[in-house]
Amino acid sequence: KFESMMDSHIEMINDQKDSLKKNIQTRYETFANECEKVKLRWQQFRPREQDMEDEKKCRESLKLVRDKEKEIQDLMKQKEKIIEEFKLFGMTEPSFQDLDEVSNDIAQIKNVWGVYEEYQQELNELTKEDWITFRSKTYRFDEFLSNWQEKLKQISPVADTGKASKKTSTTNMNVRIQQEIDNYRLITPLLKWVRGEALSPDHWLELFRILKMPRGTMLEKLTFGDILKARPEIASNAEQLKDLNVRAQSEHTIREALKELENWGASAQFSLTDYVDTKQQKIQIIKDWKDLFTQIGDNQSLLSSLKDSPYYKNFESQAQIWEQRLGILDECLHTLNQIQRKFVYLEPIFGRGALPKEQSRFREVDKEFREIMSEIASKPRLVVLAQRKDLSNLLKSMLDQLGRCQKALNELLEEKRSIFPRFYFIGDDDLLEILGQATNPTVIQSHLKKLFAGIHSVRFDEANQHILGMRSLDGELVPLIKKIRITTSVEEWLKQLAKEMVTTLQNLLLNALQDSKKQIGQVPVEKYPSQISCLAESINFTERCEEAIKNGQLDKFHIDIQQVLEKYTNVHID
Repeated sequence: KFESMMDSHIEMINDQKDSLKKNIQTRYETFANECEKVKLRWQQFRPREQDMEDEKKCRESLKLVRDKEKEIQDLMKQKEKIIEEFKLFGMTEPSFQDLDEVSNDIAQIKNVWGVYEEYQQELNELTKEDWITFRSKTYRFDEFLSNWQEKLKQISPVADTGKASKKTSTTNMNVRIQQEIDNYRLITPLLKWVRGEALSPDHWLELFRILKMPRGTMLEKLTFGDILKARPEIASNAEQLKDLNVRAQSEHTIREALKELENWGASAQFSLTDYVDTKQQKIQIIKDWKDLFTQIGDNQSLLSSLKDSPYYKNFESQAQIWEQRLGILDECLHTLNQIQRKFVYLEPIFGRGALPKEQSRFREVDKEFREIMSEIASKPRLVVLAQRKDLSNLLKSMLDQLGRCQKALNELLEEKRSIFPRFYFIGDDDLLEILGQATNPTVIQSHLKKLFAGIHSVRFDEANQHILGMRSLDGELVPLIKKIRITTSVEEWLKQLAKEMVTTLQNLLLNALQDSKKQIGQVPVEKYPSQISCLAESINFTERCEEAIKNGQLDKFHIDIQQVLEKYTNVHID
């Protein structure tokens, strides 16, 4: 009974095995049909040699190969599982010819197209870079092209495979990549025209239009890949792009120049220094005029150079504003410079009360000048001065009034010099000081030596009202025969001093000659100034020499002269 049960059980197991085998066989057949369909689809859509000629088809082919490779990998796993089941039930290992053909074909194509895939992967890394960053690093693209140029030279088709088609495909793919590299090299020199460092937003829009980029393209999102996609337009519109860059660069230069002017206008200020007037009041006046005129002149030259640009028209209105400002500043500052110099020269004179008839004129200019300088001190920026209305006319009027004051002053000085010509020996400032302080002993002493070559100083009486004598540089005092009264009419008493100087020296010379006759051949040098003693001795020597020549007594005269010389050398002078 046990044996019959076992036989029955074995028979049941065999029936189930047969059923499983049939199930496995059915699954195999289904899988084989699926593989056949895969093969047919692959044969229909697999990459062709002619696909290498089109970049878009190359990319599509690469995607197809990658997708099919994943699909075949899944089918190969199922194949291994079916083979394992066949072996488990002792069935003859089935054939998967269709799947193996597709797998081998994909492997071969991948070997051929793998070079292009590697090339594309490296290229994609570059094309993802944003253009603003990458435009200064285009040398990386040149290096990429050079590296692949060398790599293609090193890649040679495998000759011993026995498959001519694979060799041909590899060669065709290398040619395809080489052609693409050559095409890229044609536009690499032209990339400088799309770098766009100098382009304004409007210029970028025009660039996008030339390159036929999609509407809505933004510079912030522009990539190197976008630029490469537009390489046909870059090549065909190179001259137009060059002209756009030249125009943009010129406009950028003009824009930067105007910006520089704006920055200068915001920062340029007057340099001021204190001036103390005759009333000991401080007023701030301008210094470093040369620097101011240099800055304004440079800016005017800059504006003038911008006019030579053919693209100046777009900035003409803004440039004219600065041209007008600088013109006003140049004119006003040159006038103000003359006014300040005249003011500093005339203020001490009029401040002491000189020229009463011109005082009201000068006081008016003085008031206006102080107001202008006060305004400059409170707002020291140069452009603020250019914004003041009617400043030019006011400054011209002030300069004219100061010119009238100076003319009146010059006429006064010329009148004084015509009265006392020795005033020509001194400058206007010294003469004005003498005229203004005609009775000040200190001032008189400091200027007399400039007017009289032999007078180093004079001797005053105790009240400083009269001049009693004159002194030489060596300190010799020559008392005047008639004392000179000091009055406010300085030219008059100086004329009297000159006349009295001559009269006094004449009298001293006559007295010295008379005294020398008392002591024959000898002038009492201790009694007279050295100048008079020398002159008197010269006169005596001449008279005696003439007499000795007439009488033939030169030898005796020579002995007498030696005796006189010995007496002079023995005189003690204190």
